[in-house]
Amino acid sequence: MPYLDAADAINARRIQIDDAELGSDEPWTRLPLIGGPTMRLVQLAMPAGTFTIPHYHPRAAEFFFIQAGAGELWIGDGGPLPANPGDLLYADIGVIHGIVAGPMGMRLLAGMGPNDDLPNEQVEVELEGYPR
Repeated sequence: MPYLDAADAINARRIQIDDAELGSDEPWTRLPLIGGPTMRLVQLAMPAGTFTIPHYHPRAAEFFFIQAGAGELWIGDGGPLPANPGDLLYADIGVIHGIVAGPMGMRLLAGMGPNDDLPNEQVEVELEGYPR
């Protein structure tokens, strides 16, 4: 998840997050909610069948809260984990992870800390069995 500059985030004391049902035509979006030196939080909407590039963060941990739709999260080398509304998944520092949206797409919150802005903050990798 790319660095989030504080000026690009909502950064309000209270943010009303969309919990509407997932629409079949919902586009890929990244809504910056919170950005500061210690953490960042974005809302991602992923259309059906889309996926992120598998990667890890050498100095940051990341969590994922599934809001709507469903899919899989690949965390570590254990293969895919189901990701359904209400699920909270976690990738510790240095753990490879990737997100695959299911047939209805998926909307989720992705949070990470710290909010580094370094050339190697995100390291892309190959993950056996992961979609390409």
